[in-house]
Amino acid sequence: VHAGGNTRLRILKELFEETCDWRFATVPCVIRPWTGEADVLLAHLKENDLRGDLTFLDKALAVANAKRFLEETSGEAFTQAQLAEALRQCGYGLSQGLISQMAYAVERLRPILSQALEGGIGRPQVAKIRALERAARAIWMARSIETEIEFDQTFDALCRRYDTSEWDIASLRRSLEAEIA
Repeated sequence: VHAGGNTRLRILKELFEETCDWRFATVPCVIRPWTGEADVLLAHLKENDLRGDLTFLDKALAVANAKRFLEETSGEAFTQAQLAEALRQCGYGLSQGLISQMAYAVERLRPILSQALEGGIGRPQVAKIRALERAARAIWMARSIETEIEFDQTFDALCRRYDTSEWDIASLRRSLEAEIA
């Protein structure tokens, strides 16, 4: 089902099985030729986005999957700007900046803040975490003899420590400040 409607289709099937009423057996449909997984994924994403059912993580994961499908289809890796243009052409316009935030959430934060992301933290919180990480990294590197690897290990450990569905960036910030001090 290209543009959503999986639930409606399932309900119609169940109604027909229960009632044997033929008005549930056939449904007028628009048939579209198969164009690829990315188009179907984006059609579902647009529908769910309109309903407001998606968290920032849901959208970010869908965009990451769309990128993967588009890259597989084209045989080339996409930059964030190219992905933004490809998504716009598919009718799902996102800025390169938003795509960057989504990629950061999926690639960097998901392994260390999965509960917080699944609990619903959104783009504003992701942007604050990213800014905190950048600032703390810069101070760490300017004031420390340790390497970026040690910073990454420390940041990751602290994020995991405070990873709950009731995410609070202030706890992470205080702990990072203590580690730097």
